[in-house]
Amino acid sequence: MSACGVDHEPLAGDAGTGTSGEVEATSSGAASTTIGTEATSDEPAGETTTGQADESTGMDEDGFIPRPDGGGAPAGICIGIDDVGHLATVHGATQTPVDPSCSPRPAPCGGDIVGSWTIQGHCGLESLPNLFESECPGSTMAYLSSDVQGTSTFGADLTFTMDGNLSLDVEIVLDTMACFGVECEAFGELISDEAENVEAVCGESPESVCACLMTITSDRSSAGTYDVTADGLVLTVDGVPGDPIPTCVDADRLTLWDSLQESQAYPTVPCDDAADCEAALGDAHETWLCAQ
Repeated sequence: MSACGVDHEPLAGDAGTGTSGEVEATSSGAASTTIGTEATSDEPAGETTTGQADESTGMDEDGFIPRPDGGGAPAGICIGIDDVGHLATVHGATQTPVDPSCSPRPAPCGGDIVGSWTIQGHCGLESLPNLFESECPGSTMAYLSSDVQGTSTFGADLTFTMDGNLSLDVEIVLDTMACFGVECEAFGELISDEAENVEAVCGESPESVCACLMTITSDRSSAGTYDVTADGLVLTVDGVPGDPIPTCVDADRLTLWDSLQESQAYPTVPCDDAADCEAALGDAHETWLCAQ
C-alpha cells in the first residue's frame, strides 16, 4: 500500500501459508501501489510457528506483501499481480490551493507537467480488497482513513524528484485461532513489523471475535528521469521504466492515477523469469513476476 500519485513506494512477501496486509507505494518507478496476499503452500492451513520464511506462518522476516519487483519475497518464486483500481492524487502547483476532490477513475487530459507540485488530496484507497480473505474466509477489512503527502518536481531536463509518505488505517475482524492457530493479541504482534512500517493492535470484541487496527506507513520518495508518452507519464528509476501513469494538468492542478495492485506469491512454484510462471500457472493473474 505506493500510493496518490506517482509510483511511490505502496507493500513485502512471504514464503509460508501466507497472510497479507501491507500497502506499498513503490519508489521504483513502476506506476503502482501494491497490496498482496500469499498463495497457500503445502503446509496445513492454520499452522503457525515462529515466523521464519521457511515455516508456515504466512509471514517472513522481510514482510508479507510482495513488492512489484518481488522485493520482500524469496528469490526464484512466482508472484501473480492483478489491478484492483487506482489511487488518485491531486496536486497544486508550487503549493497553490486547488480543489482537492478527485475520482479514482482515470480521466487523463495531458498537459505540461514541468514544475513543482504538492499533494493536496487523494482518493481510491477505499477500494482496497480484504488482505486476509483468501487465508481467512469470513474475515472482513474496513477502510478507516488514509493520508498521502508529498511534493514532486518535474524538470525541463526530464529529471524528477519525489518526496512524500503514505499512511493507511484499516480494521480487520477475523477468527485468528481458526485461521492461524494463534490468540488474538498474539496475532497483532505477529503481523506487526517495525522494519516494514506495519503496526497492528488486536483485541477481542464484544462479539468474541478478534478485531485489529492495522496502520501501514510507506515512504514515497524517489528520483530519476521521466517521459510523457501518449499513454501517460513514464517514470524511470535506476534505469527501470515504470508503466504509464494517466495524467491530467488543468492550470495549477495536476492529477495522477497510480495503479492499485493485488499480489499473490506462490512459494512452491520456482522460476527463473516470468515466462516460467505463466507456463506453470497459466492466466490465473494479469501479470507474472519472478521474485529477484
